[in-house]
Amino acid sequence: MNWLHLLRLGIVGLVFFVGWQARAVTVPLLIAYLLMLVCLPWRQRWRKRIGDVPATLTCILALLVGPLILLLPIILESDELYEMVPKRIETDAELEAAKEWSRAHLIAPLEELIKSMPASAQGSLQGITEGKTLEGVGPAIAKGIWGFLGSLTSFFGGIFGIVSAIVLLPIFLFYLLEGAPWLPRIRAELPKSWRGSFDRTMPKIQNLLRTYCRARLMVAAAKGAMVAVILFVFGVPGPYTMGLMVGVASLVPVIGALISSAVLLVICVADLQGLGLLLAIGIYAVTELVEGYVLLPRLVGRELGMSDFVVILALLGGGALMGLFGLLVAIPAVAVGQVLLVEYVRPLMRDPVEDEASPASVD
Repeated sequence: MNWLHLLRLGIVGLVFFVGWQARAVTVPLLIAYLLMLVCLPWRQRWRKRIGDVPATLTCILALLVGPLILLLPIILESDELYEMVPKRIETDAELEAAKEWSRAHLIAPLEELIKSMPASAQGSLQGITEGKTLEGVGPAIAKGIWGFLGSLTSFFGGIFGIVSAIVLLPIFLFYLLEGAPWLPRIRAELPKSWRGSFDRTMPKIQNLLRTYCRARLMVAAAKGAMVAVILFVFGVPGPYTMGLMVGVASLVPVIGALISSAVLLVICVADLQGLGLLLAIGIYAVTELVEGYVLLPRLVGRELGMSDFVVILALLGGGALMGLFGLLVAIPAVAVGQVLLVEYVRPLMRDPVEDEASPASVD
């Protein structure tokens, strides 16, 4: 490896380091780039009718108005749901209030459920409601929810960083859409020796990322709709809000599902008591099984040309190797890896003797 290769690797490493340090800017930039990939076909179709800038503004307006329309029904359910969710715990009085919530909405319903069971079963289950363990459920849920929100806030550099990211996102998206397509511009900055590989791989990778984002949004919508229908059938308050929350949270594997399930547990238990506990556990189990073994393999795997087995194996391997980050990048990383395998690895694995003999065999 000569000094030029080392210089290029050093520049790439420096770019990643600076990008991580400035993540309040680079994260919305990355999200804007992925949204640009999804919106680009629409813009190209609309620009022929209404022009470049109007087509770009229409795409951005659709992305802004769509979430607002989805959020409007939450206003009708917010007051009732707010009273059910444990609040932030900062004082001893708030801690005692959270424990009282556990006694009223968890311990008391479980005691009633145990009393309704046969006498033979009551003796073995009586110890569940004794002691102080279940009293800590309310504080644990409250601390978990607010702790996750606090970690998310600190990741972006506080409330100001979150507001900045929200403001920057449509600005970045506008300029990325106006400057698209970007591949020819990037290609022009590369050394000539890299351009052949770039032409063979980058269009495929960009199409894979676009397909993955679109399919992942379809999975989130399907999961959220499934939860909303189940809650509506059982008469739980706020089915639309809970379904939307579960769908959005499912975009963050594992952690998002746990946080949304904790909130769902609070709402179901507060409304249905013991039955609500079973309902929340059942919804979590069913939705995770359907997402992991039906939606992701069928929607995401089929769109990327990957088998069900490969998708499940990628998720398991990514989670085992790199935790949450591995779960986030596992499927697109495997899909991109397939493109790089064909371009770079397979040529190195060819047997030179067979390659030399192949023309003679054809003759």
